[in-house]
Amino acid sequence: MNGTETSSSRYQSEHARLINRYHSKCLFNVNPPVNKLNFTFRDDGSSYAKVFFSEIHQGYDGKVHGGLVAAVIDAAMVQCLMGHGVLAYTAELKTRYKYPVDILTETEFNTVVLSESKGKLFLLETRVLQLGVLKVAAKSKFIRAEDLD
Repeated sequence: MNGTETSSSRYQSEHARLINRYHSKCLFNVNPPVNKLNFTFRDDGSSYAKVFFSEIHQGYDGKVHGGLVAAVIDAAMVQCLMGHGVLAYTAELKTRYKYPVDILTETEFNTVVLSESKGKLFLLETRVLQLGVLKVAAKSKFIRAEDLD
């Protein structure tokens, strides 16, 4: 790493490289159901995105559709792994909805890689917060994709 590059910029750079090479036609890139879904990396390798859900994202009145929340969680986890230079597929996603996610409120998706097993199985966690309140907690298992090069 050179003197001006931070860990977060290294993750961001690797993320961009893999998106451009392998993920450019993903629904979230081509026709995103949620606008301005940009993932940013912290120096510790965790990622976050801030989202503003609108009326078109409703399930119950005033609440974000739970399936959309799960889809954004899955996307957040994939993006986090890409920042670590890993291409992987979702093997399992366990989502715990503690409270409904409100529309018209800034929503933060925080994702961290919890562990890695032999470079093939990755465990991740995403926490969804609104106004500092934990709304959804999710854990997942991802399996590394076969070599795509």
